[in-house]
Amino acid sequence: MVYRANPRGKLFFHSSCVFLIARASGNIRQLPDITVWKQIPGLHSIKIQHEGVLSETSSLENSPGHVFILDRDRSAIYDSIQLLREAEPAIYQGMLR
Repeated sequence: MVYRANPRGKLFFHSSCVFLIARASGNIRQLPDITVWKQIPGLHSIKIQHEGVLSETSSLENSPGHVFILDRDRSAIYDSIQLLREAEPAIYQGMLR
């Protein structure tokens, strides 16, 4: 079943929910330093695992979190996702030290 409000409202922002991908695993020893991510244009919110055991991501079920990015320009979202992915490995390394 599909429901769409009529008339359809104007789109003010494009959005993307980006699931995080951990390529490392181990006991989380410190809180993630997400300072770099906070500077990403269009960043709306971050949810990231901060305790327990970080597992290497093999599916959405064990993703360590997700990030929402909003922008009026769809191409700007793609650029922001690239920045997120570039910084991601260092954030996990810092958590596992």
